[in-house]
Amino acid sequence: MGNLFKKLDEIMTGDLVRKVGGLVCVVAVIIIGIGFVIGAKSVLSTMKGPAVAVEATDEEAAEEGEVASEDTEEVEEDYEDEDDYDE
Repeated sequence: MGNLFKKLDEIMTGDLVRKVGGLVCVVAVIIIGIGFVIGAKSVLSTMKGPAVAVEATDEEAAEEGEVASEDTEEVEEDYEDEDDYDE
């Protein structure tokens, strides 16, 4: 069994095996890099927004602000009513 391990050690530390292993690693890194670039392009292309951006006018923004303030007033009134029940 010891002779088998020595022979295996000689084979695995040989120049040919190290060169082939290094080549396999370099090819794997290149393939992973290409896959990353292709995936990044795909993600970036899907993240782009619409070609034409739509902006709200000042009137629309003002109306939305009024609606939001009315909603908060109703919520505050509800809380005041609850306080009356607690007493």
